[in-house]
Amino acid sequence: MAPSRYRYLQIKMAEMSANQIQSNTRQLVDQMSITRTQIEGDARRIQQFIQQVRNFLSGSSLQAVKYVCAGWLVCRKANFYSDVYESTVPGRQRNSSP
Repeated sequence: MAPSRYRYLQIKMAEMSANQIQSNTRQLVDQMSITRTQIEGDARRIQQFIQQVRNFLSGSSLQAVKYVCAGWLVCRKANFYSDVYESTVPGRQRNSSP
């Protein structure tokens, strides 16, 4: 193969590699933009939820807050006993859910 032909192929390969890198970079930029938009939306929803919880707690009677907390504690207690049962009974597999 002539040296000029070899040099030409090297240049073409370098151009193809550069084009591929440029294409991959554009794809990453697009993916990052989409991810950023999703994260910003998630952050807004979390902030709204936190504000709703604050409003609920500040505007609710103490009885309502106790009711919500008591329900949460009952659920946690049931989950705890379920986990203990599953871990102590032979042949039972532990449930992976919290």
